[in-house]
Amino acid sequence: MRSAVWYGGEDIRVEEQPKPTLGANEVLVRVKASAVCGTDVHSIEGKFPLTVPPRVLGHEFSGLVEEVGAGVTRVKPGDRVATEPGMVCNACWYCRNGMEHLCLNRSMSPGAFSTHAVLLDRLLWKIPETMSFETASMAEPVACAVHALDLARMRSGDAVAIIGAGGIGLSLLQLALHSGAAKTVVSEPDPKRRALAQEMGADVVIDPRQVDPIAAVRDATYGLGADVVFEAVGHPRTSEQAVQLAAKAGRIVLVGVNPPGAKMEVEPYDLYARELTIVASYMRPYSLGRALRWLEKLRLDPILGPNYELGQTLQAIHALRDKVGIKPLVMP
Repeated sequence: MRSAVWYGGEDIRVEEQPKPTLGANEVLVRVKASAVCGTDVHSIEGKFPLTVPPRVLGHEFSGLVEEVGAGVTRVKPGDRVATEPGMVCNACWYCRNGMEHLCLNRSMSPGAFSTHAVLLDRLLWKIPETMSFETASMAEPVACAVHALDLARMRSGDAVAIIGAGGIGLSLLQLALHSGAAKTVVSEPDPKRRALAQEMGADVVIDPRQVDPIAAVRDATYGLGADVVFEAVGHPRTSEQAVQLAAKAGRIVLVGVNPPGAKMEVEPYDLYARELTIVASYMRPYSLGRALRWLEKLRLDPILGPNYELGQTLQAIHALRDKVGIKPLVMP
């Protein structure tokens, strides 16, 4: 197998590695499409402590089952699969109380910027023949968006504001519209992403460099503010802004990943007086199966690409950082 091994910073080298010997419940997957995540950008910038070099990055992927361990019965060679990254202990307090994404002993799955990856069979989900591998690579990020929507407790008829129209923001927009949002406002500085948000049905799309987001949201909601606000950028200032966009009794969901050590300021009295709820959305517990159902309903083709070869993995990560594409793909 060939893997793009990350050694820290921007040092990524394609190396030949032996295929691993499979454990009883492990599966060897031939990677067909691996999407670049914002955390891959954070990793090479030294802003994501969960990834430590040397390792293979990439965790949003799909592929073909090539080999299975002796105890595997859920999948067989030739099956087309989407994957759910991350390994948990199944023994700590959180795992035993239905919160395995908060596992005290969680470890990272082998990365997918590689021709092959090994995962436990429980982390694989079969996909239909009609679904492209590119679309299936979006199962994990869409699952993150589904979890964020769960946390928002969105009701039919709610007004929803979304800060950021990247892969997660545009997925949240579509999920919110399908789930009953009556008014949607998207704030995004990039003109191509704003155009996509408009095409996907957002009622109001603004450039926050030209228009005050707070005024725009209030204008669209009879002066009240948004019932639900999703922050999908990962920056302290937009996190603070999310609080200001909310109506009384509003729910603010922080989906974007802020750098460790970043601080946001909130006024406790304001939270009290408006009875606001602020919640952070972490990973995608028990939501990937539902995300797979959504994949066939959402418009994902405009989000996906451009595509890169394995030897261009660093270029693919740069493409996301530089907004060349919304979801660049490494195609090993």
